[in-house]
Amino acid sequence: EPMTEDQFTKALDQGAFAMYWQAHGLRYGIPAWVDGEVRDGLVVVANVSRGVIDKLDARYQRLVVVSVTVSEEVRAQRLRARRREPEPGIGQRLARPDPAPGHRVDAVIQNDGSLADGGAQLLSIIQAAGCPADSGRTRGLLPPASTVLHENGTSPDPGEVPFC
Repeated sequence: EPMTEDQFTKALDQGAFAMYWQAHGLRYGIPAWVDGEVRDGLVVVANVSRGVIDKLDARYQRLVVVSVTVSEEVRAQRLRARRREPEPGIGQRLARPDPAPGHRVDAVIQNDGSLADGGAQLLSIIQAAGCPADSGRTRGLLPPASTVLHENGTSPDPGEVPFC
């Protein structure tokens, strides 16, 4: 859920995030309770910055990195349709280099189609990772408020955290 800067800082000070980062002038966090759900065997799906993938990989015993890509034309159309930033900001985002060009990728979703198409591709990836879609053990964290896991002394040892 969206927070003001002061609310985020207070939540961070209280250990509310398993992991947090800054991107596009905003701060994002994965709620601390996610660690318990992962430990309990739930599949957690989160949209994160590529810059935190190494931290996630070090933190979680089983991590599947899915890169969601889109053609430049469709990306530009979607950014303009959202109307969350002025045109100069959109141009800057379109020109921005990949912040983690050598990062690990386990699967790729080409997201030029519908939301249903992208969702079907993600579900297939989850199933291929050995996580049955009908197990009731999947939980999604979607932007803008959250993204996936760690850093406040209460989190589990990375070797103890399963993926699914």
